[in-house]
Amino acid sequence: MQTPVKDIETVSWFLSKHSIDATNLTCYEDLKHNVDLLRLIQFGITVADASDKIGGTWEFNLRFDLSKDLFVSQSIQFLQDNGIDFDKLRRAGIDFDMFSQLLSRVVAKHRNLCWVTFHGLYDLSHTLRTMTNRPLSHSVAGFMSLLGIVLGDVVDIKYMACFCQGLRGGELGLAALAKILNVERVGGAHQAGSDSLLTVRVYTKMRMVYKIHETLYVGCLYGIPARICKTIVVPNTNGCCFIPYLALQHRSSVAFLPVVVVSCKLLHLLVMSCRISFLYEFVVCNWTDAFQIYI
Repeated sequence: MQTPVKDIETVSWFLSKHSIDATNLTCYEDLKHNVDLLRLIQFGITVADASDKIGGTWEFNLRFDLSKDLFVSQSIQFLQDNGIDFDKLRRAGIDFDMFSQLLSRVVAKHRNLCWVTFHGLYDLSHTLRTMTNRPLSHSVAGFMSLLGIVLGDVVDIKYMACFCQGLRGGELGLAALAKILNVERVGGAHQAGSDSLLTVRVYTKMRMVYKIHETLYVGCLYGIPARICKTIVVPNTNGCCFIPYLALQHRSSVAFLPVVVVSCKLLHLLVMSCRISFLYEFVVCNWTDAFQIYI
């Protein structure tokens, strides 16, 4: 879901914007309002194994129609100036419902994952919205609980950076953090695929340099005080039941889990290409082939 959304500086383009001293409830209400109404336009995902070997990065561009879909008017010129062909996106973009179904199938099959994000509240929200295909919960508690059910272990490296010497208390964006750690970007900034790949590389470097124990940070997201409640599936006589528990409990380490980094980009803050592009090792001709690798 990770999410490298470092550049949420374009917050003025959100449909709803809270003040700097807004309450946690108000901040979440704005999050829900924006995520529920604005369509996802680009989705980037990177997978890596327990030894930090990257298996591949994919970037998916979803269908968007200016004549039908809600958008923030200030963003249109910005996106067009950066190469967006809305006509091509309308004609050749990926169908959201099909993408939602395939993504949900993959995640349901591979439960033993650790999702890594950077300042990923919006990225995770859109990942959750995409997988469930329904509005976000009306409460923060409900939202965090559903994240635990659907995704499980989540690590936000912006939150981790708050406790790492020399990283300025988590105040840095993804690009600045990568620069300090001498991690190079592949691809263009503000592209979901490139941000996703950069995030997993920064995460790997932080673990190596600071000897980080991820269990201390699992379930904690930058910008929200609540903690994600993880669920485990326990078989019973009637099938399976979900039992929630705090991510910190009953877990020796998440270092041995495969890592999935997701970057979701919204229309109002995204510079995107109108082609489906694939980074790193896996190159496929059809976007659905990317899912067949894991289904």
